[in-house]
Amino acid sequence: MKTTSPVRGTRFAAITCLAMLACPVIATAEEKPAPAPAQSPTGNPGHEAIVAKMKSIMIPEVKLEDSNFEEAVDFLRTAGKANDKDGKGVQFMIALPRGTELPRVSLKLQNVSLAQVVASLADASKTSVRIDGEIVVFTPKAAAPPAGPALEAAAEAQRTTIDLIEVSDEPLDSVVEKLNQKSGEQNGPKIVIADGLDPKTKVKELRLRDATLSETLGFIAQSVKAKVTAGDSTLVLGPR
Repeated sequence: MKTTSPVRGTRFAAITCLAMLACPVIATAEEKPAPAPAQSPTGNPGHEAIVAKMKSIMIPEVKLEDSNFEEAVDFLRTAGKANDKDGKGVQFMIALPRGTELPRVSLKLQNVSLAQVVASLADASKTSVRIDGEIVVFTPKAAAPPAGPALEAAAEAQRTTIDLIEVSDEPLDSVVEKLNQKSGEQNGPKIVIADGLDPKTKVKELRLRDATLSETLGFIAQSVKAKVTAGDSTLVLGPR
């Protein structure tokens, strides 16, 4: 895969987190509108702010050649962060049923917004886009995404609030155990560490207060250079 030009905003007291988304298309002129996201499960109107942010981040050049879907979403993460004047970018999550097969993607875009890249990727991969809180989620293509274990897990993660978590140079499996305890108290989804991601990887510094489980996992994923996907009724931290 060749890429050119290479998530987080939340309510928190303090945080220090080490860097934790057919035929080629060429676009340089009129921008294609981003797909209208479904309303978040919490009814949070903040999705409009995320759409505006994606429209404000301009990507000088995009070159994805026969990339798989996860590689393409990784590009969204890195390119969004690299070209965001705030240096934060946008958080992305994949919420597709296990075993979903998506076509490989080739995109060639120039001087377009992150919103257009997201729209083009959704079209090429035949997926839909929704926004849960501050996270852009790719879901199965449907006018209204059907309920299912993976989507329910993603929605529950947005509804689950972590009152306080403080981490300092702590192994990932220990941090996940703490989150599972807090999530379980609210009947939230379980978090698992996928094969291929070292459970002893250290989470350096993290302090969050009154953040959603989705937001918290986003910061942790940044810290250990992992990605978050929604499995069957679980949230999975796996290698990028």
